[in-house]
Amino acid sequence: MNPSAASLEASEASALVLQRILALAGRNALARVELAASELDRLESSPAARERLGAIRSAVEELDGVLHEIERLASPQAAPVPLEGASLPRTWNALVARLAPTLGARGIEVERLGGEADARVALPALVLERILLAFLRLAVVSFDAEDDGGGATRLRLVVADRSEPEACELRLSVVAQGQPHRFALAAAERVELEVALAEWHGRLIDESTQLPSRIGLRLGALAR
Repeated sequence: MNPSAASLEASEASALVLQRILALAGRNALARVELAASELDRLESSPAARERLGAIRSAVEELDGVLHEIERLASPQAAPVPLEGASLPRTWNALVARLAPTLGARGIEVERLGGEADARVALPALVLERILLAFLRLAVVSFDAEDDGGGATRLRLVVADRSEPEACELRLSVVAQGQPHRFALAAAERVELEVALAEWHGRLIDESTQLPSRIGLRLGALAR
């Protein structure tokens, strides 16, 4: 391969990587907008405000579709799952750290995953992060706000993981002022996440009616 061809190939590869990075950054920003809109929707009941929030969500969905197309262009061959998979604890902890200021401003604290185990799932890292974002968004909008004092209660999301040869699981429970709190999953809110999970043979774990009330993810483990 001559130097000019090698340089062109390297430039194209760099451009594709940059596309994917920008698309991911855009998705992270949209996730924060959606979290804020969901929280406002929970607290605000006037028709005019709900109409404006509906417009915000519609714009978020449209931009999310655009970013999805950018990601597809950056991976025209629909690259297979990397052999190294993605680390569930590392991806979750990085996501929680990035969203901590946004969630903290709404009185929500999310635990990180600890321990030495590095559970790896059979998903590309970008896909795993997108699914975890959707999962966290679902958790935030699914709190039972019946007795939260108008939004003043501090909420703590307690996280636990479990690894098996075939799958990795992550579960969330929620505590308010030291007492267990309840998730209330609505069908419309879970559809997006369940569709994304189905594409990668994962599933949503709904234990919201149990004590303690929990929701979770089950993702295929990377074959060793």
